[in-house]
Amino acid sequence: MEINSNEECPIWFTEDCAENRYTIKHRKYRDLDRPDHVARQHQLDAQMPLKACWKYYQQLLDDQRSVIRSEDDEKAFLYGLERFPQLERVTVTPAAHGWLFTPLYETPMIRQFPHGFNYPIPRGWHYDPVDCQVAEPLPWSEATDDYKELWRGAQIVLRLL
Repeated sequence: MEINSNEECPIWFTEDCAENRYTIKHRKYRDLDRPDHVARQHQLDAQMPLKACWKYYQQLLDDQRSVIRSEDDEKAFLYGLERFPQLERVTVTPAAHGWLFTPLYETPMIRQFPHGFNYPIPRGWHYDPVDCQVAEPLPWSEATDDYKELWRGAQIVLRLL
């Protein structure tokens, strides 16, 4: 893994964070300075040093691995299902993070992110980085276990419902 010596984090992390900054400016383009744009700009101006972002990101990854190993995500979902017997809808989305400082869903975890935290936005859909087209998913019967694990949340929901 190549390290950016100035920031003490991997080059891919530095590049993803730089792309996030570019995307914020690109998405605003010539739009008016609405309150949501101003709020995002304040977060951008207050971006944590990349070294601190990397450290926080690593902790998130460690926590995620621990939850998956212990299957606490599945246990928590089952616990919730048992307590809400009238539940009629469950949404599983790979897009909760949305864009930097503009999450699609402000989950408790996302709300707890430090002000100015820049990180690689997880994407649940696969795309070709060359032409930026969404890649067709593999047929399930041909998929490897590693590929199927990318759909862990959907598998848990389908199995428990």
